[in-house]
Amino acid sequence: MNFNAHYSNTMPPVVIYLDQNKWIDLARCVKDPDKYAENYAVLEILVRQVQKHAAIVPLSFTNIYETHKINDLGRRQHLAWVQSALSRGIVFRGRNGILRPQIADYLRSSHSMSPINRPHNWFLSDLHFESAADYNPEIFGFSISNRVLTAFKANPAGSLYDYLVHSDENVRRDAIRRYSTGSRDLLNRMEKRLELWTSESIAFRKRAYGAILVIEHVDLILSIAKELKLTVSTINDLGSSRIKAIVDKVPTFDIERELAIKMEAESRSIDENDLRDISALYTVLPYADIIVGEQAIINRARQAKLGQRYKTKLFTKITELAQGI
Repeated sequence: MNFNAHYSNTMPPVVIYLDQNKWIDLARCVKDPDKYAENYAVLEILVRQVQKHAAIVPLSFTNIYETHKINDLGRRQHLAWVQSALSRGIVFRGRNGILRPQIADYLRSSHSMSPINRPHNWFLSDLHFESAADYNPEIFGFSISNRVLTAFKANPAGSLYDYLVHSDENVRRDAIRRYSTGSRDLLNRMEKRLELWTSESIAFRKRAYGAILVIEHVDLILSIAKELKLTVSTINDLGSSRIKAIVDKVPTFDIERELAIKMEAESRSIDENDLRDISALYTVLPYADIIVGEQAIINRARQAKLGQRYKTKLFTKITELAQGI
């Protein structure tokens, strides 16, 4: 598939993001159309729209990870087939792949520099592994030959399916273990922070969370500022007003803060699935026209008015897609 030929020179397709459980709903209706007739009818509409290049249904890292971790090979094969076929192997770029351009856009705007005109689909990739990070031999620790990259790009759906179904089993299990370990470390840090914030107001928590985001990304922000040839040596050189505004103006920061603060304010324990829900939303929400997700995360996004802010329709049922596309 020539990704750019299909999606660059025509009217942009409607970008639809499906939460993992919605992909599972579609996989079920493929197996039993009569039992899940309403969902199957919507799937038929989706397939027609994708075939006409009027819609695109990219996967996120969260989708790919959750399919890859399924131990039952038969279940994983079926879900991988449905996802690969409907998404055509197209993915949302990972956090850093979208965050770096967002920060650059904010710094350019706040310094009255002309904006960068990017392709309308710049946040998508036809290399499935770029759902985790943009391909860079130095970051990845190895190089992929041009021949292999060309083969991946020629058949994104096939390369995605092959990864999801035919990965070395020991490597697959080790990757899942490492991811879970990292998630537990993050959850432990969140719990310690919550202990300190228990008696604080939501307004205070938002300011504090924003400050943490800036601190955690100081090196990235400064490196981008230097690429733009701004005269900065420390974060303070950007000026207090720009530092305060960066969390509001950079979509990834804004969405992460809003969803995390709302989730932390709830009287329930936060788990690994919650972290993946947040990471999926801050990746896709600024760019998807429609998101279909689980009730809890969609309600948080609605309460924070994120749908209005980013002009994204937020649904909780597959059947609602019929009125959205």
